[in-house]
Amino acid sequence: MVIPGRGFGPFLSIQVLLEAFPQGLEVHDAEQFRVLRQAYGEWLENRDTQGIHRAWVEWVLAELLSFPEKVLRSAPNHRTLRQPR
Repeated sequence: MVIPGRGFGPFLSIQVLLEAFPQGLEVHDAEQFRVLRQAYGEWLENRDTQGIHRAWVEWVLAELLSFPEKVLRSAPNHRTLRQPR
């Protein structure tokens, strides 16, 4: 569906973003972005190595997205989100 002034497709216009986030967005953290690029590069170069994907997902959830430990659970072969009760 095309809404006049909203465009079409997976892209958002500045107008839509300003309406959705009138308070603005958080400032880009250059250091966090540098670490993200480095970690992603390590994952990309070693993605065939056993365990690297799990380590990447754990890092993204815990460090980048700051998921608290209480919502994460570890198992012998994987770590997942806890299901809400």
